[in-house]
Amino acid sequence: METVDQKIVLLLPRHATSWAKLHELAVAMTGAAALKPIILLANDDVADRARSIREGVEYLDVRLIVNRSIDANIRVWVAMMARVEGFLETHPIVGNVWPIAFLRMKAMHRKLAAEYLAFHDIIANIRPIALLLPGDRELSPVPAAIKAANELNVTTIIAVSALPNPDALQFSRRLGNAFRIELKYFAPLLNLYVAWRFPGQVHEGPEGRTLFSPGWRTMALHLAGMLSPRPWIEGGGLCQYVFEISKSRAEIATRLGRPASKSILIGDQTLDPVYRAYRTREEMKACMLGDDLEKPLVVFSMPNDAEHGVCGYPEHLKRMESYLEAISEHDVKVIISLHPKSSRKTYDALVEKYGFDISEGPLSLILPAADLFITGASSTIYWARLTAVRTIVLDYLQYRSDHFKSPVGLDTIESVSEFRNRLSGALSSALDPTDIAVRRKYADELAEQECFDGQSTARILAFLSDLASKNSATKATAGC
Repeated sequence: METVDQKIVLLLPRHATSWAKLHELAVAMTGAAALKPIILLANDDVADRARSIREGVEYLDVRLIVNRSIDANIRVWVAMMARVEGFLETHPIVGNVWPIAFLRMKAMHRKLAAEYLAFHDIIANIRPIALLLPGDRELSPVPAAIKAANELNVTTIIAVSALPNPDALQFSRRLGNAFRIELKYFAPLLNLYVAWRFPGQVHEGPEGRTLFSPGWRTMALHLAGMLSPRPWIEGGGLCQYVFEISKSRAEIATRLGRPASKSILIGDQTLDPVYRAYRTREEMKACMLGDDLEKPLVVFSMPNDAEHGVCGYPEHLKRMESYLEAISEHDVKVIISLHPKSSRKTYDALVEKYGFDISEGPLSLILPAADLFITGASSTIYWARLTAVRTIVLDYLQYRSDHFKSPVGLDTIESVSEFRNRLSGALSSALDPTDIAVRRKYADELAEQECFDGQSTARILAFLSDLASKNSATKATAGC
């Protein structure tokens, strides 16, 4: 019996969001005859997730290999700096003072250099055709893995697309002086040097001029040979390709500095289940409503500002309660969807207070069934546009991004009072047959432009299988 020469594809998730997307892709790859996916477990978070989910995917725990690569003479020092990082991150004025910033820079540089050696050995031994990544501007250990793979001629691909919005990224960096390069904010001296030395690290936006990373981190990445020349746009760094989800995003990314040759228009594999759910939305809606068939179905995607460090949990929960209270004044069925980074324990009491339900399944399966979708600054707004769902965007942080605009079916709200005033109208238009027809016509046109056809995963597998074929052909030629 003829055996198939399977080519290995490594996947390196770093956090909850990238785990969800890369694990789903690895599962899909198990059905491709030419491909063998292996998920690298490089930190405790993804290792914990792997323990509870198997599904036939092979894992390789590299934590011990990476840790052992750090020289014994400096291991204690690096470990000590890691223990105080939490404090320094929450006290940026202290953490960016020159002597401490220098120590952080040296510790990270040593750690990155050690991780590079570890990943170089791992990748050289496994000999994959590709390394799939959450981005090229990620924290440890992703930069080291990218450098090692590139030097070993392994194709590096960003498989977790990010919204090309530097202003939103800058907004999340506005507090303190860690990213500042203006003297009026008491910018650290190292930041000023980095801004002069590496102008591509600077973004000038609504919050002034800021660095993508603090000066000490930027210098550590530079010294290790892992610095992205254009970190404000995904794909502006050292990866070779980006699986891009739409023509419009690819065009924006090109304008922001990503070479057009890096963008591979695939569509979004996470939208494949959205597409399938959209095709069966009426059945799904009936199932979700249960005995409340006459009520409008509202899906509320819980913003995760506190999880992203934009504000503290008390402030965040108080704000969310004000919106949930306003919704509770209407006779509707409400399903709450939590972000993968969010803990159910954080929101249980708040949701139960108003008699709402937290979805057990992913947002991708329930959003298409909604009459009204309510969300914060999220890429899932795009999902709603594709599935013709009436949407309210809670832009209380006033990003005012063009990504939150749509010619039909979308309202952007900047305050609780405005939300209360416009919620009734949004619910009425959500159920209006004429409004529904307009939204569906727009959604059909958008789907054609943006590869929304349920075949994105198939296109990714075809791209990787083609890469595997070329790899085999190259080896065969080299052997002649």
